[in-house]
Amino acid sequence: MATLAVTNSFSSGSTIIASQMNTNFDDIESFVNSSPGVLQLTGGTVTGAVIITQTLTVGVDGTGHDVKLFGDTSGDYLEWDADTNKLIIEGTNGSTALDVTDGNVVIGDGTLTVGSDGAGEDVTFYSDTAGDSFVWDSSAEKLTITGTDGQTALDVADGNVTVADTVTAGAFSGPLTGNASTATEATNVTAVANDSTDETVYLTFVDGATGTQGIETDTGLSYNPSSGVLTTTQVTGNLTGNVTGNVTGNITGNVTGNVTGNVTGNTSGSSGSCTGNAATATTAGTVTTAAQSAITSVGTLTSLVIADGSVGAPTLGFNGSTSDSGFYDHDTDQIGLSSGGLPAMISTNGTGSTGAGGTIATAYLATASLSDYSTVYRHDTLGTLAISSSQRAHKENIQSVSGSGTIIDALEPVTFVAKAVSEETAEEKVFREQQINYGFIAEDVGELVDGNLATFTVKDGSFVAANWRERDIISVVVAELKSVRQRLATLEG
Repeated sequence: MATLAVTNSFSSGSTIIASQMNTNFDDIESFVNSSPGVLQLTGGTVTGAVIITQTLTVGVDGTGHDVKLFGDTSGDYLEWDADTNKLIIEGTNGSTALDVTDGNVVIGDGTLTVGSDGAGEDVTFYSDTAGDSFVWDSSAEKLTITGTDGQTALDVADGNVTVADTVTAGAFSGPLTGNASTATEATNVTAVANDSTDETVYLTFVDGATGTQGIETDTGLSYNPSSGVLTTTQVTGNLTGNVTGNVTGNITGNVTGNVTGNVTGNTSGSSGSCTGNAATATTAGTVTTAAQSAITSVGTLTSLVIADGSVGAPTLGFNGSTSDSGFYDHDTDQIGLSSGGLPAMISTNGTGSTGAGGTIATAYLATASLSDYSTVYRHDTLGTLAISSSQRAHKENIQSVSGSGTIIDALEPVTFVAKAVSEETAEEKVFREQQINYGFIAEDVGELVDGNLATFTVKDGSFVAANWRERDIISVVVAELKSVRQRLATLEG
């Protein structure tokens, strides 16, 4: 910067000569003319307008000076602080303090800081599209990019984006690489072979065949890589290899090898398709006709449940009999035996009067009459089913019959027509209605001599009379006939 110098100087109290002053004025004019646009002030105040048409320089390189511009609002100013090398704009909250209406703002070096630590400020960048913006909300501590649907709002052309916490997005487009602590959806995963570790691992599965699914496990479905054992509660489909444990369900196909444990379900296949031993089999659902001939032994059965069947279609038959001959369920707790589609025997669930023996079934002997039955008894010594024996060796506490007359007087013989039975033909119906039967009413007989002349069954939790005991009544009749003969002999003598 040029320096103004004058020829003459004046000291306090000296006389100012006009010619010397004029010389100084000439020096000033020459300085101004030789240094146009330069205004140098040392202290003082300039009042009024100052128009500067050239460069305004404050201080020199390495020695700066503060410059402060005040606004019309008290406390508002723009200041260049030479000591801190900082431009400070102090405006009014909510008002624009710096407005660049055109042109660019370029920061060649250094850091652009908005606000201070603990006292942030909002920053908004607008785009050429109305409604689109890039906003840093200091109070919400959130950076929001509002762009146009279908267009790129954030484009990182090169370099990495690192997020220390969670990234939440409605969707991702393009490849994603790297590790994620939690991943809700992935097209591929990296699998590692585990062939021998002695541990329990759990198989994964999903709820649907396609689409986005959540991976799930079941503690009841596991696998051990060391033993190769797959553990589950139930399997449906083909099995190849060894199976240890219970198998419940249908098995279709050949089974070769030993079967240890319970087998529950249907078994189908041709003759000879099942090879091996069954150590224990407690329940079988259905054995098809084709597989029946391959069964040579069933071992010990603790329980066998078959279908009810009917008199014309029994469910338990024999090879040498027709399909309409065999056992069937006649009624609740009553078993029927049919022969040629007709009832051959029907159980009556009797226990007898003493509990040691009694009528348990009636055997149908003649097809000509539905009332022609013979009684089969349960005997504790001879077995489950046996004709009652009258041998003395099987009796104890033997006494003569007394009170036979009273019993005979109480008996009420009746005639009756039997009720229709299930699957009765028209011919059988005509014959039944014409057949007059003679006998007693079981309920009436059950009231006599403590029920000792009747058989009983259980109905609704109580014992009810089911039939009268023919052999017992015959002995009562014989006793009374002997008594009558004795009395006649006395009268005739």
